[in-house]
Amino acid sequence: DRLHTDTTFEMFTLSRRISCAALRAASPASSCPSLYLVVTKQHGYNNANPTARPFSSKGGKPTAFIRTPQDEKVARDLFLSFAHSHIGEEPSLNTADLRDLLLAIGDSPSDSKLSELVERIDENGDGMVEYDEFLQGCEAILGGGGDLGGSKEAPVVDIDSLIATFRNLDKDGSGDLTIDELAGLISTTGGHLSEATAQEIMDQADSNRDGVISLTEFVDLCTDPNKIKYSWRLRSGFRVCLVMGGPGSGKGTICEKLVKEAGITHYSSGEMLREEIASGSPLAKTIESLMEQGQLVPSTTIIALLKKQLRRMTGALVALDGFPRNLENYHDFDAVCGTPEFAIFVDVSDEEMIRRIMKRAETSGRVDDNIDTAKKRLKTFHEHTKPTLSQLDKSNVPIYRLDGATSPDEIWKELVLKFVLPFAAG
Repeated sequence: DRLHTDTTFEMFTLSRRISCAALRAASPASSCPSLYLVVTKQHGYNNANPTARPFSSKGGKPTAFIRTPQDEKVARDLFLSFAHSHIGEEPSLNTADLRDLLLAIGDSPSDSKLSELVERIDENGDGMVEYDEFLQGCEAILGGGGDLGGSKEAPVVDIDSLIATFRNLDKDGSGDLTIDELAGLISTTGGHLSEATAQEIMDQADSNRDGVISLTEFVDLCTDPNKIKYSWRLRSGFRVCLVMGGPGSGKGTICEKLVKEAGITHYSSGEMLREEIASGSPLAKTIESLMEQGQLVPSTTIIALLKKQLRRMTGALVALDGFPRNLENYHDFDAVCGTPEFAIFVDVSDEEMIRRIMKRAETSGRVDDNIDTAKKRLKTFHEHTKPTLSQLDKSNVPIYRLDGATSPDEIWKELVLKFVLPFAAG
C-alpha cells in the first residue's frame, strides 16, 4: 500500500518507463568474462605512485570477485579512495574506512559484523587492512559485507531505503519484480546479473510461487540472515544510461531534466574527479598528478569513483555524462560492469554547437570557450564519440537520438514521446 500511495511514486514510474522502453529493445546481456585473477602475497606499492602495483597472474589464490586485470584496477581504486596513508607506510583501511567503503557499495554492517570482518581479513593482526589483505578478502568484503560462514545476524537495513530500492528495480511501476527486470542489473562488485542468477534470486524470494517478487517478498529477502548472499546482489545493483553529445549540445540540460522530472540519478565524470581531488585521498593525489600532466584519468578509476558515489543509491538508474569519452572507456566499462541500459545522444550540428559556445563565452569566463578551442574539442568529439556510438550499435545497446537544435523544453517533450508513450501503448 505504501508503495502505491507515496506522492513521489509517479516520478519513479516515469524513469522506469524510460528504461523499460530501452531494455525491451536490447538483447539479453551476456555474462562477464570468466577469467580469474590470481592474487599474490607481494607488496608492490610505491609511495610516490601508490597505484603503480602491477597486475599479477602467478601464484596465490583465485577469487570470485577479481576476474580480470580491469577488475583488479577497479578494486585497487576503490580501496585507495577510502584508504589513508602516512609517510613511509602503505595505504590501509581502518575500521571506519571499511565501514564507509561498505556503505558506498550498498551494505550496512553492524558493529559486531564489521569487527568480525576485520578480524577475518586482517592476516597480520595489526588492526588495519592493507591492499593485499583487501584483495584476498574481496569475496568477504564485496560479496555481501562478509557472509562469514555461519553468521546468522540479520542484515542492518532501513525499510525506507529498501522501498526506494524496490521502486528503482521495478522499471515498469507494476509493483512486482520480474526476471526481465532483474537480469542485466549491474553490481558494484563488478559484472551484472545473468538470467540464471536472476532466476536463482527469484526462487529464493518468490515465496508464493507466482513468478514475481512483491514488495513484501523483497523486504523479507533483504532482512533474512540466511539469504544475505542473494539479497546483496539486489542491494548492490544499479543501472546506467549514457548521455552523450558534443560540447554545447545541451546534454547537461537533459541530465537536469532527468533528475528533476524522472528521479534519475545524475553523475558527471568531471565533477566526480574534482570531488575526489578535494577529498585528499591517496587516489586523489594520483588523479591530480595525471591531470597536471595533461594525461587522461584511467577509465577504471572513473568506474571506481562512480561506485563510491553511489552511496545509498543502489538500485538506481544513473545518467552518466562525460564518460565514456572514447572506445577504450566503453570497453573497460563493459568488461568491468556490464552493458548500459541505453544511450541518449543529443544531436546538434557543429555550426550550432560553436554558436552556443561563443554565446556562452560572453558570460562564462571559461578559458576553453573560444573559437580555436571549440574547433579542437569538436574534432576530438568526432574522432572518439562516433566510434563509441558505432560500438554501442554493435552491442545492441539502444541509442535514442534527440534533436538538440530545438529548445530544452522541446527536447524534453521528444524524450517523453519516445520513451513513455510507446511503452504505455504497448
